[in-house]
Amino acid sequence: MTSLMRRSSSAQRELLLDLRRTRRRRRLGDLDIVVSIYRVYLTAILGGGAAWVLATVVGGHHETSDGLQSVIAHGPEIVGLVIASIVVIGLRSGGRGGPLVLDAADVRHVLLAPIDRTVVLRGPALRQVRYAALVSGIVGGFAGVLASRRLGGGWPTWALLGALVTVVAVAASLGCAMVVSGRQWRKGAVRLAIVGVLSWSLADLELGRATSPMTLLGEVALWPLRFSWIGLVGIAVGVGLAIAGLQVVGGTSLESSVRRAGLAGQVRFAVTTRDFRTVVLLRRQLAQEHERQRPWFVIGWRSSRVAKQEAQGLRSWNVPQGGKRSLVDALWRRGWQGLLRYPVVRLARVVLLSLIVGLSFYGVWHGITALLFVVGMAQFLIGLELSEPLAQTVDRQALQDLMPSSAGRIHLVILLPSLCLMVLVDLVALMTTFVLGGEQSTLLSVGLVTLFPLALTGLSGAAMSTISGVPPAFRESDLFLPPEIASLRLYLRTLTPPAVSTLGAMPVVFSAEIVNHGGTTSATAAAFAGGVVTLVIVVGVVVWVLVRDSVRRAYAGMTERSRTGVKS
Repeated sequence: MTSLMRRSSSAQRELLLDLRRTRRRRRLGDLDIVVSIYRVYLTAILGGGAAWVLATVVGGHHETSDGLQSVIAHGPEIVGLVIASIVVIGLRSGGRGGPLVLDAADVRHVLLAPIDRTVVLRGPALRQVRYAALVSGIVGGFAGVLASRRLGGGWPTWALLGALVTVVAVAASLGCAMVVSGRQWRKGAVRLAIVGVLSWSLADLELGRATSPMTLLGEVALWPLRFSWIGLVGIAVGVGLAIAGLQVVGGTSLESSVRRAGLAGQVRFAVTTRDFRTVVLLRRQLAQEHERQRPWFVIGWRSSRVAKQEAQGLRSWNVPQGGKRSLVDALWRRGWQGLLRYPVVRLARVVLLSLIVGLSFYGVWHGITALLFVVGMAQFLIGLELSEPLAQTVDRQALQDLMPSSAGRIHLVILLPSLCLMVLVDLVALMTTFVLGGEQSTLLSVGLVTLFPLALTGLSGAAMSTISGVPPAFRESDLFLPPEIASLRLYLRTLTPPAVSTLGAMPVVFSAEIVNHGGTTSATAAAFAGGVVTLVIVVGVVVWVLVRDSVRRAYAGMTERSRTGVKS
């Protein structure tokens, strides 16, 4: 009987592998190899150029002996806290049925067939672990190269250890996600595990001890400075979590797999077309994140009856009638009411991103200039989270056309509440940097000078991405451009909004260079000069928002008239 079951299981496995090989051959048969090679070629050029800039221009100066001792004393705990955050992401994903995202055909047919689900799901799980290990290894290796420029030593050793630590951390995160989803933990148990992992790492950071497996893995990242055999325990724990996840992945909920398969296909299509707005909405659906039915509190002249109607979708804009109140007032209040419907999870995510900005600013202030790009990306994500009223306005194009004002003015007014909240969030980030220490008086003056430009650029980049929408699949002007130029323009369209958000941190970089290397100009004056430059960029974005709609209409009219003339 046992041998019969083994033969049956082996036959099922062979049949499943043959089915997947057939699907892979058909999928590769429809793939244009030349187009794929060209995309890899263009991505390699842009990625290599960005890596060269990071490694050569913003590598930072070498640490002093006191700085190296501080890194040795507190580095493992800080790296362990970062690893704990990665593991927490895996726990949260597992609590929602992740991390596997299967094709709809696998969910509807293979998972419902009389085949062991562990056999079905282990293959996709292994592929996901391999892909995540490859990407994280590249990122970790590059981070190791940057660390070697800062801390000294041979870059191959730093790159190898950085890749090793990131691969083990990501594998542990995926393993935790598979354990949680495979055993179908309850939400309370997942939250308890998240609190436990973070508390353990924070306790290590506070006490200066290495007891958490995440901190022990952080010891491996600093082996070029101080070798410790105890780091092998962290590696063993991370690999063990990954193996345990692969063993129990077959218990993943079928309902969660169906939901994730339906949304994942839409996410892939949105990413392919660079429709970031749809990606954000689908990600919230994957995370089961919903707006509050009622705002946290009602502001202004609106009654509770009107607020209830808006919560039920019976009223959308609540524009005052009879000219008693202006459209600006209505948009201002509408924007605030949209922000006040944010769930706790989204507010917590914004606060976490602001803390990341503050910690990155602390590193920038002490010479780690490469963290500038972390600040820019975090600012861009915060702007996307806080510009939801603008995104809702852009989504409702028909309703926007009914407003007695131009689209550019509506977009700018609806962003004012988001700007107020963005200033508050960036104030939290700068206060985090101020509390961590350093030149307190200089930091305070630089922070006050930088606050408003930082908030403006962070929100401007997000607004550009939201208003631009989906890039057109084809333009008539592309017929007159070489393919390289057309593709480069698409990349620039995608990268410009995050770049604008990053520019807001440049005043802090200028001030840090003055403080670290000395100069004839004060740090506050350098921050003020950088802030003026960023404000000029923001003015350019504002002008773009105001004239974008009219320019597009004029261009469309000229194109239509030219076509009519050709036909006649």
